[in-house]
Amino acid sequence: MNFVPIDRILLEVSPGEARAVAYSGDEPWEIATERPFAGPAAGDIYRVRAGGLAQGGGRFFDMGGDISGLARRAREDWTDGAYGLVQVLRGATGDKGPRVTDRVWLTEGPFAVALEAAGSAADRIEIARRVAKLERARLRAEIMAVLAADVAVQVSHNPGPEAGDKASKTIGRLRAIAAQQGSPGRLHAAAGEIGGLAARAPDAIWVPADPASAAWLSTQSDAPTNRLSPDRNVAVEIDAAIADALSLEADLPGGARLWIEPTHALVAIDVDRGQSTAAGADINLAAGREIVRQLRLRRLGGIIAIDFLRDGLSQGVATLNDLAHGDPWPWQPPSGPEASGLVAFQRSRSGPSLAEISLGQDAAALATLRAASRAADRGGQPRRIAALPTIVHALQTDLALALAEAERRLGQTLDLERTKTVRFSRIHGPNGEVLDEL
Repeated sequence: MNFVPIDRILLEVSPGEARAVAYSGDEPWEIATERPFAGPAAGDIYRVRAGGLAQGGGRFFDMGGDISGLARRAREDWTDGAYGLVQVLRGATGDKGPRVTDRVWLTEGPFAVALEAAGSAADRIEIARRVAKLERARLRAEIMAVLAADVAVQVSHNPGPEAGDKASKTIGRLRAIAAQQGSPGRLHAAAGEIGGLAARAPDAIWVPADPASAAWLSTQSDAPTNRLSPDRNVAVEIDAAIADALSLEADLPGGARLWIEPTHALVAIDVDRGQSTAAGADINLAAGREIVRQLRLRRLGGIIAIDFLRDGLSQGVATLNDLAHGDPWPWQPPSGPEASGLVAFQRSRSGPSLAEISLGQDAAALATLRAASRAADRGGQPRRIAALPTIVHALQTDLALALAEAERRLGQTLDLERTKTVRFSRIHGPNGEVLDEL
């Protein structure tokens, strides 16, 4: 197995959005985004009302606020109209609503706990292999002392001293969530993707883009201790990493390249020799590694179909098999090419793709607020936003809370002006001067 270590994470927190890029050496491997005012996100826990059955044995659930979630493998003991808990597996993507599960885990720092578990205590405690063997034995003994008969505990990394007390508090919080009554709605917002990055890379160095990002990082429940001072260059690096990951083309060493074309049903990837004079086996070897990196960066899932070079095809398949096990969203690697010569496998989706997150009306509106914050950090005084009517409408409706957050950060009300004379938006200062334009 070949795990790619994450050693550096860049972070920028702007009004309504937090973005992080995780690096292994000089290469970005993951891009995480959190939008606190968005709809259901992976890990959120909801009180729901059971709805009708879906095809294949699944069930729909009323999550409140006209949101309907689908559990593909719901327990059989649900009855129509019954209330209970579900957890979001992925948020809405495209025209599909949230995917949920009725097997709920509360994750806090290194712990994930679940109720209604069965079996022996040993079977209900799972500690990641990255924790040293002697530490695993100590942690198991501490957790066993507080483990009730209906609780399961997973430990992702070493929680340090007083592990049993910390696990007990997480269990207590899940019991409190489960005891809540009332109408369907969100009971617990998960730590989010950036919190997941922190859990998977506990030793990584974090670099915030500005003081606001550093302050946000300090407020997190499992705030990393390896932090550098704010660096304005971080914002530029994050923008560049996201722009590269939205391109249809990815370069390979020596002049070869990948063409990556996501469709509604699948992701087609072509390995193009280009100007490279290297052997096909070497190109496929590099292509396999780059494909795994790009899938993670772009958050691509569904059916993945790859057209490797025909000579040395086995090297590409072997690389996919090697790196698949280190992916935070595991997938079953392919055993070999199909009859057509294509290599195909399925990678589960984890919420919307990077393109779905980064493009569109809401993304442009949040980018506008981010530009205003950056202008203020440079010493400007944003006063007015001139933007396309759709962007202004988004800021006044769905993103009104993000706009209010921007105004609190700036200490100034922002005037909104509808215009069609800009590409997306323009930030003006107190005397009408242009501070930034998107």
